[in-house]
Amino acid sequence: MSAAIGAPTLSLEKEMQRIEHKRARNVARTARYLDARLRTIGLDTDALDQQMREQRERKERERMALKEEFDRNENVYKHVAAQEAEERRLRDQELERMRLEWLEQMKFKYDKEQREKDMIHAGVDFDKCGPSAVQTMDGEDPDRLNRTAQQQAQMRAWSTQLANERLEREKLADQEMADYWAYLERVSQRQGELSDEEEAARKALSLQIKDENRRRALERAEEMARQKDLEDQANADEIRYRNEFLREDEGEGSSTNNVFKGLSRKQKAELHQSNADMRAARLRKAEQEREEEAAWFMQQEKMRVAMEQADREERKRVKELEEERLRELREQQLDLQQRNMRERNSRFGGIDYTHGIYAGFGKSCR
Repeated sequence: MSAAIGAPTLSLEKEMQRIEHKRARNVARTARYLDARLRTIGLDTDALDQQMREQRERKERERMALKEEFDRNENVYKHVAAQEAEERRLRDQELERMRLEWLEQMKFKYDKEQREKDMIHAGVDFDKCGPSAVQTMDGEDPDRLNRTAQQQAQMRAWSTQLANERLEREKLADQEMADYWAYLERVSQRQGELSDEEEAARKALSLQIKDENRRRALERAEEMARQKDLEDQANADEIRYRNEFLREDEGEGSSTNNVFKGLSRKQKAELHQSNADMRAARLRKAEQEREEEAAWFMQQEKMRVAMEQADREERKRVKELEEERLRELREQQLDLQQRNMRERNSRFGGIDYTHGIYAGFGKSCR
């Protein structure tokens, strides 16, 4: 029975180890999500390889743990079967001993009654009798037959009650074992539900981070395309303004009025204003990027806090579940000890003679 009680504790320890490994993997995965380089440049092949290795190792550990648990349950089953066989053997041996003892007592009783009957049927020789033949002895038991019948009835009732008590104990033990296995099944089902919820939360977080990265990548690509268009336009304007055909030919000392002689004040002011607007736009863009980056980090911090809170709640639930299981196991162990103590005290004739049908059992009715 001790092996059967220890098996759920070992299974719970392995379940706690599995949860700790999964929690460590989630922490490492969150660190990779927070790394902007790994998140925006491309796939992290090292992390993927590490995940594949961890997955293979986890499957191997789960397979070995399942095999060990199966072997342990098989050993527990064999131990319980051997113990039950030993109890049946001892019970059959005790019943056989009681049967032989009963047969021996019945044989002795039959022989004694037969001798008394032989003496009665032999008759009385009045010629050989004297005055003492009509006398009675002080202490003679005329009610012996009635007393013997009452004792036999008490013995039958006592044997029937012992058999009924044994059947009730066996039924109670079977019911307790069925309740225990039902409890283990509920615990296993709850653990599966918690694992499914954790897996669903992890998938939802992964999809959310993936969508966020895709959106930021699209925004960055659009912004880079706009900057490239602006730079191409500025380069084209600069090349156009520096064209040789727009310059003044001073080689012959001649001057024309329809050639480019430089920018006017208005054009220079517009050019300066355009440069100022471009610088302001770049500053606004940089400020917007900083705000977006701060908002993203704030969101990641909120997600981290939420994950830590969920992790703490999960550990709290697991701890409460473990405490409840240990409390029930202690109660079952205490109940088993008390039941064994009652069986030792009440086995094979431990009867209360002070009340009930056993009051005055074994006493003379004279």
